[in-house]
Amino acid sequence: MRHRVPLGAMLAVFSLASNGAGQLPVSRYPVPEGNYDYRVERSILIPARDGVKLATDVYLPVGAAGRVPVILFRTPYNKSAGFPVPGALRFVRHGYAVAIQDVRGKYQSDGQFTLSGSDRRDGYDTIDWLSKQPWSNGKVGTYGCSYLGETQLTAASERHPSQGELESELMCPICTGETLAQSDSPPAQRIKVYIARRIAAGATRSQIKDELVAQWGQRILAAPPRHGFNLLAWALPLVGLVGAAAIMGLLAWRWTRVREPAPVPRQWALDGHPLEPEEERRLDEELRRFDA
Repeated sequence: MRHRVPLGAMLAVFSLASNGAGQLPVSRYPVPEGNYDYRVERSILIPARDGVKLATDVYLPVGAAGRVPVILFRTPYNKSAGFPVPGALRFVRHGYAVAIQDVRGKYQSDGQFTLSGSDRRDGYDTIDWLSKQPWSNGKVGTYGCSYLGETQLTAASERHPSQGELESELMCPICTGETLAQSDSPPAQRIKVYIARRIAAGATRSQIKDELVAQWGQRILAAPPRHGFNLLAWALPLVGLVGAAAIMGLLAWRWTRVREPAPVPRQWALDGHPLEPEEERRLDEELRRFDA
């Protein structure tokens, strides 16, 4: 069967192709353009803990003051092409460093690709490497959807203890209202060095915090842990709601269930007229003798 295509539709397609090969319409709220130029360091081989090299393109803002936060893309779809690159350019023009990595076994990365097989460890090792670079301020975020989103979930389950994050979650023990990130006091500097040494040794975030609490007490925590009444305040309303629902369900069941009719007492009659009590008694006695 031959299908006819309207001439107007064909002209619209050719017009769209000639105006930018299917360019998307401009949004009502366009994303603001950044002010930074950038440079790219391509195919840096970041080592995983088992020696496999993970190829990574790093986009760095030119002219940014000091160290900058990092955004990580981990993709099986080719780091040097496709949809991660426009996103990387958008972030780097606003002053972020961006790292786009081929996951293990894909394109320029070594190793063998297995679906989500090594993403937890590789994601952790990559975040660890990025947080320690001279242009990084220790804060590493992740970005992406589809498989890129799955790599974020698996890496987050490892809970990498980045230096910058811990410095924002811990207080200077001799300062008033200042976190480690905000303080340049000698005790704060010593604690920062201690944190860096423990991260390099492979300690987890909770281990580092527990060690510092043992040294300085709870005052070193920017947000003390919830316990005691705080936990009870969350639990009591939930218990009350569950109990009320159970009671309402029980009342509804009792209200709607079918009740059996009460038994009607047996009453004797003769020619349609009820017997006198004495006559009923004598009749019952006769029936009992007969049954015996």
